[in-house]
Amino acid sequence: MQWTLRSPQRPPRIDDSGRARCDDEAGRGLLGSVGRTAVVAGIATATANAVNRHAQNKAAEKEQTAAPPPPPAPPPAPVAPASAPAPAPGDDLVSKLTELAKLRDSGVLSQEEFEQAKALVLNP
Repeated sequence: MQWTLRSPQRPPRIDDSGRARCDDEAGRGLLGSVGRTAVVAGIATATANAVNRHAQNKAAEKEQTAAPPPPPAPPPAPVAPASAPAPAPGDDLVSKLTELAKLRDSGVLSQEEFEQAKALVLNP
């Protein structure tokens, strides 16, 4: 489209219906205007598609160059079930001496071995 300044001496062009027309519309009928509109719309669509495609490519490239996500955290360690409370020091001592006495009575330990083991239990 060519833009020209009209001189004040030159009147605008008037079509058959009595309307004033621009120079670029002169000689173009309804089909010419529709064709021009179609070309402008096609160019706008092509431009919008190109911009969208460029943005998608750029986003994909950025995603590929981004650092990989950190590995998932390991699952928490399972909690051990609560065990019975530790026996009092006296209870443990009594159970050890009782076990030693059973071993002595069954003949596994001699009286001397029993006395040595008992001394170790009582004086750690």
